[in-house]
Amino acid sequence: MRYTSNKVIFDPCDTDFYKMTMKAAIYHCYPDVEAEFAFTCRTPGIDFSPIFDDVREQINLCGSLKYSQESIDYLSTLKNPRFTPSFLKFLSGQTWDPDMVRVALNADGSLDIRVKDTWSYATDWEIWILAIISECWTSYQMSLLNSKEEREYLEDRVQRMYAITQQLRAYPGLKFVDFGTRRRSSGFWHSRVLNLWKEHAPDHFIGTSNIHFARALNVPVFGTHAHEWDSAHIAFTHPLDAKRMAMETWLQAFGGDAGITLTDTFTTAHFLSVFNRHLANAFSGVRHDSGPWEEWGNKMIAHYKSLGIDPKTKTLLFSDGLSFPMMIEIWKTFSPFVKVGFGIGTKLTNDTLIDALQIVMKMVSCNGRPVLKISDVAGKTMCEYAWVADYMLNMFLVDN
Repeated sequence: MRYTSNKVIFDPCDTDFYKMTMKAAIYHCYPDVEAEFAFTCRTPGIDFSPIFDDVREQINLCGSLKYSQESIDYLSTLKNPRFTPSFLKFLSGQTWDPDMVRVALNADGSLDIRVKDTWSYATDWEIWILAIISECWTSYQMSLLNSKEEREYLEDRVQRMYAITQQLRAYPGLKFVDFGTRRRSSGFWHSRVLNLWKEHAPDHFIGTSNIHFARALNVPVFGTHAHEWDSAHIAFTHPLDAKRMAMETWLQAFGGDAGITLTDTFTTAHFLSVFNRHLANAFSGVRHDSGPWEEWGNKMIAHYKSLGIDPKTKTLLFSDGLSFPMMIEIWKTFSPFVKVGFGIGTKLTNDTLIDALQIVMKMVSCNGRPVLKISDVAGKTMCEYAWVADYMLNMFLVDN
């Protein structure tokens, strides 16, 4: 039975902007490198069998995606230094082969999804597959409600969100970006949410990471790079040099427009050991994506001070499991001392009566070599091989 009649991914630009900036860097720096990604559901006990056929069909439909001339023209207006004419020409001819995606249903109802292709093609599937699974699952769960429950459910969400727009008026400097593409309840709801925020709280909602909606709603688009970029560099150098190489290669690719960098790919402790004055000056700020936010923020401020850099000239971008009450608390804690920004995802685009799935799709190998992500939370190490994970964790002196 089909639980969604829509084409979930309707535009290749229905993705996060950091995919496009990374794709540009990959195109210029690593054009022939192969990469592999694997899906993981961290929510225990989920039986995906009711939506398996829908997921497989939606992935196959991505084979018809193609960048429109309007999208190419829009990207060219962003004046990104690596959105070169040759890169934009590459995009205009790009198509994706669903045969590069292996989709299987395990006996326990879990999904086994893997993508293996040239990195500049494989990278796009991450966001699309997560959005497909999230929407198919939500549609299935909604089908179990009666029509009255569904109407009440939607109205409740609208009213709760409108109430939040009013509450934020007490915090005029608090600003956030939509990071919710990958775990949204649906593309339709994503659009409705962004329109609501644009209408009722334009001083707080300052843009989106979604390229399609940025163009459609005429709002700024934001994004730099993901953990994927850092993890991949284990394939090109010694693991202890991977984060430094990832940042330095990014600087070479984007010059003075380096943006925000992640701290927790190989733990924040390791990051601070390589985040020297040159790199700290080059990047406009750092992003928090795991671990206690207050402890992390204090460490970042102290590190900038130790390098002789005024923290007020830098941005701390928070993006780990945010809710609006949490954002307010973080804002009150740190805004007197540093620029504070927020990228909110699930609690913006999938704050529903149906619990959102905790799903990820991470790079597991690059250039024929296994890679990993460690993070600052015990138990969240992402690596295909236990012996590789043990070796790496010992190298980074992490008990995970």
